[in-house]
Amino acid sequence: MFTNMVRTDGYGIDFILAGPERQSNKLPNLDVNDFTPEGINERFHLWGVDPGQINIFTASDGHDTDPHQLRKYPTAEYYTRAGLKKTNLHILNYKNADLQFQEAEQRITTHKTANLERFLEYVHSVLNNLDILLQFYDHRFTALRFLNYIGRQRADAEMTCSNCSGNNTEDVRIDDVSLFGVLHCLNQSCNTLWQRDINSSRNMHSISWNVIMNHEVPSGFQRQ
Repeated sequence: MFTNMVRTDGYGIDFILAGPERQSNKLPNLDVNDFTPEGINERFHLWGVDPGQINIFTASDGHDTDPHQLRKYPTAEYYTRAGLKKTNLHILNYKNADLQFQEAEQRITTHKTANLERFLEYVHSVLNNLDILLQFYDHRFTALRFLNYIGRQRADAEMTCSNCSGNNTEDVRIDDVSLFGVLHCLNQSCNTLWQRDINSSRNMHSISWNVIMNHEVPSGFQRQ
């Protein structure tokens, strides 16, 4: 249902919709004490996932000398796919061209502290330079934020076709305009059109199911 609310930052636009709250059976909050060795061996495939800076995550399904799988997603690859490096370069060029902003940025103390007094110093340093900061972060950044949003959506969506596991997909284009969210599998034997999120969720299910059932991971997700 449309709530008669429209929101914009001057570049992108949101239409605010609302719907009835759905009743669902939520899964219980479990911890390691709720699992038994028999349950792990018979019902689950256990993975250890570690978030990081060099890699967004690193996952392992073993910890001893037996062969096991390791999977990771490098942060640099994510930034490149999402186009964040390009937009960050634009921001850096803006900063380098504005001496007043550089001086204001140097006067701002760090917010990475557990000490209350030092954090208050950071707050005061931001407030003292707020006019310069607001003047610098103008309409130029609304377009960059929107491009970053699109890039993140594109990077998060898996580009492998969930029907044939082929990696030969592309965004659908009409008159050189990309229909973001619509994928086309270019394999002649498949030729499927996908809504991007549906394709991604099917791929996630496929990978999980094959791992749990000890089947071979679909070819589109195997390391070349």
